[in-house]
Amino acid sequence: DPIQALNALKAACFVLACELRDCGVDFTFAPVLDLDWKKSAIIGERSFASDSETVATLARVACDGFAQAGMANCAKHFPGHGFATADSHVTLPVDDRQADQILDNDIKPYRALADVLTGAMTAHVLYPALDTVPASFSYKIATELLRDKVGFKGLLFSDDLSMAGAKAEGDILVRAQKALEAGCDALIVCNDPEAVDALLTGLVWEKTASFVRRFGGIVPKTWPLKFGDLRDNGAYRRALNCMTNGL
Repeated sequence: DPIQALNALKAACFVLACELRDCGVDFTFAPVLDLDWKKSAIIGERSFASDSETVATLARVACDGFAQAGMANCAKHFPGHGFATADSHVTLPVDDRQADQILDNDIKPYRALADVLTGAMTAHVLYPALDTVPASFSYKIATELLRDKVGFKGLLFSDDLSMAGAKAEGDILVRAQKALEAGCDALIVCNDPEAVDALLTGLVWEKTASFVRRFGGIVPKTWPLKFGDLRDNGAYRRALNCMTNGL
């Protein structure tokens, strides 16, 4: 039953967001909007589906579930990681399709969800038909395509700048500066404490009015319910029942 499946998805995202917020986690790097082209093992089952309309429909429901619990969302990986075979954690993937193949398929979910996306994340993938640098460092992709043409107005994150797919752009300070110049508002650095220290001490960055506005969009507007209160909360209990019994 498609309606029952959509209800279960929204319920699962609501429950997940409620429980994460109780633990102090108030933001999620989801949903994944990458299409499943049966090429990328690193995306694979993280994708909702292979066609853009289904991905957009399911992702909107997921975002609604997060929002019901007061949690913002972050779609990824723009403009699409599903066709690139390589894993950007260990190398720089290349998506060698023509521009119209990407624009007519992979970015459609972003267009469809532009009104509800509070965040988005760029891909450490090279798209030669779109630019000569990976998306995370491309003004053409991060700003001209995502913001100007797609209409995304939320906070834009780079993917993890410590990943191998980003390292060809230079040292961590160079990578960070290039990502900011491309249009990223926030930079992710995982599993590299020394790189974090280097950024905190060496990166020159100015907080802009647009950053403040976009950041405000991901800040929770309500206090989280504690777990003891959740168990007595009607919406939470109904969502749990929907997940387990399909009701």
